[in-house]
Amino acid sequence: IAQHLHGLEDNNTLTSITLSWNNVFGVGLQALANGLAVNKGLKKLDLSWNLLGRLEEEAGASAEIPRDAMRAFADALGTNRTLVLLDLSNCSLDIDLCGILGKGLAHNNSIFGLHFIGNKATTDAKGFLRLDIATEDLTTEDIKDQGESSFCGQCWDQHKWVEHRFTFTAGHSGPVDPQSRDPVYLHLMLDDWKPDNMSVERIFPKRNQKDAVGTRPGPGEQQQQGGEVTYKLSRMLPPGRVWYFFSQQGRVLCACDQLMANHPRFHVPRNFVDIEPREGRLKANLVMSQPRLHGWVSMPEDVLSSMRVSRPEWDVLHSIYASRGENNAGRFLDEDAVSDALRTDLGLTKLLAMRLVDEAEMEVLRGVLEENSSGCEYASGSIYKSIVTLYRWYGPQECHSHDDSFTISWTECVKFVTDSGICKPWEGPPGSEKELGADERSMKDLQAGEISLPMIWKEYMIVNVELEAEADNDDDTLARFELLELILRIAALKYIATRRVTSKKNRMAEAIVLLNEECLQPYMLAQNIESPDRVRMKTFYKEDVCLAIESKRKHIQRVFTDHCSTVNNLNGQYRMQLKDFLALFKHAGLYDKWFTMGDARVVFVMSILITENELTSNEHKELDFVDFLEACVRTVYIRAMRQNDKTRLRHIVPQFVSDLIHALYNEGFDGQLVPKRKKKNGVAEAKAMAEKAQKKANRQQQRTQAASDKKSGRKPRTLAKLSMVRPEILMTPVKRRQSILGSKPVDKGEIGSR
Repeated sequence: IAQHLHGLEDNNTLTSITLSWNNVFGVGLQALANGLAVNKGLKKLDLSWNLLGRLEEEAGASAEIPRDAMRAFADALGTNRTLVLLDLSNCSLDIDLCGILGKGLAHNNSIFGLHFIGNKATTDAKGFLRLDIATEDLTTEDIKDQGESSFCGQCWDQHKWVEHRFTFTAGHSGPVDPQSRDPVYLHLMLDDWKPDNMSVERIFPKRNQKDAVGTRPGPGEQQQQGGEVTYKLSRMLPPGRVWYFFSQQGRVLCACDQLMANHPRFHVPRNFVDIEPREGRLKANLVMSQPRLHGWVSMPEDVLSSMRVSRPEWDVLHSIYASRGENNAGRFLDEDAVSDALRTDLGLTKLLAMRLVDEAEMEVLRGVLEENSSGCEYASGSIYKSIVTLYRWYGPQECHSHDDSFTISWTECVKFVTDSGICKPWEGPPGSEKELGADERSMKDLQAGEISLPMIWKEYMIVNVELEAEADNDDDTLARFELLELILRIAALKYIATRRVTSKKNRMAEAIVLLNEECLQPYMLAQNIESPDRVRMKTFYKEDVCLAIESKRKHIQRVFTDHCSTVNNLNGQYRMQLKDFLALFKHAGLYDKWFTMGDARVVFVMSILITENELTSNEHKELDFVDFLEACVRTVYIRAMRQNDKTRLRHIVPQFVSDLIHALYNEGFDGQLVPKRKKKNGVAEAKAMAEKAQKKANRQQQRTQAASDKKSGRKPRTLAKLSMVRPEILMTPVKRRQSILGSKPVDKGEIGSR
């Protein structure tokens, strides 16, 4: 055999050799190693069932011959780059020989199919020879729920392994800081969750031609320019379900854009992928995952053990609140829409049309309104967000109809400007501030450096006047953009007209800053008026609260759908109006000294994200499911705060839902929930009302069309269409009878017989 194997050094056309059961060892293995080290054509080598570590039977043979032969064979495998399939099964190699072979094999990245059963070592999922793992009988184990030892000894080619590419995109898959230099690791269950380093791929957006000159965006610029950072890693996986998670800086992460479920053993969320068996042989030239290319990253065992059973870091993107981002263009906070909403509201005001500011001053004013304020912790945002918060707070205060909760009346405006200290209370009878003489009496206050209520009433009326007929809205109340304009005009009166602001440029911007610091922020602090975003981050967007809600999601969903009166025609989602929300809380008996109907109106309005334009959409008047969840949490938060209840919200929310279910439903004999009250204005009724309205509109359209046709002398469309098929439709009864019976006159008897 040794003589024949010496020819392997010069033969590069032979692609496959089968030497199983040929008693290859010692000198023969040495000859094979010499040829294999320089051969460039061999693809498959079968050495199964050969005692490769056998001692020579000749007298005086050295005991080191098997080891020397194995070292030569291992060195040959380390240098060979063409061998793809190697079968060393059932060669009875001991621990020492396996260790020698493993050192050489670790430098080989071309052998994809390695059979090594029947020896004192085994192969792992990356193709390394492992001496520390006991081989298990794979035919009796359920590999879908097993770790590293269950997949040892499997050959990528024989066991139909498939290549899979794992990706994790910063910002989309989970909360990973793309600017951080800390790597992201992949943890596979088939690796016993050991960390595997992922490579970084940065995708930069196409740059404009004017920006073509220069360097590529730096790490700090790529996020501002829309670049994405993706971590990727390709691995060979066995058929079946493979569980995995990611980590960075010791934080357990699950990709929200990939399949995820509770692990059957650890009962914590984990990502998974279902691998279908490969058809045909493994094509090495099409596989990117090279065997034994790199090992796993070293991690302390106590840290790894903790990560195995830890819940992934909570992220709103893959929580029960995920649908809010889908319905609001990826927004979860008011802060995400402030810029667009502010630009829209300023565009709707009459500041430019009445030349209170010019284009340049308007841009400066927009920047001042949008930048963060530092005066009050409750505002936790820009001056514009503080104004919107006050608008939402005062809108539902005094309501005579459901639509009044989304606008500011004069009564609410008076309460706001007097309570916040913008002007002193009016000493005359209620309503006298609207009289013509009241404005003249207030000039003395203006000369003294103060503004009075009649002056604000005058500005209130100016703001309510619409310059365009098509932009008409309620003339008795203020919309959001009108309140913004009114507050800007009040700032001009209080600081510019009284000469407290004397600069010639950007006076409006300087005045609103002073009004915010002296009146708005102190008032919000004193009245404990918190911005919606601050309450969301403090109470709603919390992992423990989210888990508490998820435990009662089925019941909350039932309550929500049973009390919705509208359905979104675009996506088919249920929408709850204010009247439905108030009726729900009334039927549940939630109104008491701790929580009133006025509080419920404020909760309803505060639970909805800012919309860009309130005049062209009704989204700010309806709750979706996530908005309803936030309204429930806000209700629990307000009641607990007023009752001085120190119990954590994660314990109060489930009890609140249970009490809600108990108040609204009875349990049927089959365990189903039966409403205690007959549902009114439900979804079915809403659909019926919509169909009825549509039929009414169709009939009105037909009547309008018929009147138009009659006026123009055209025949009705329906009759004209039928007359093309049956001309007798438009005939008189006599002509129709003659058409059917013929023009020949007949007697009555004949007609009767016919």
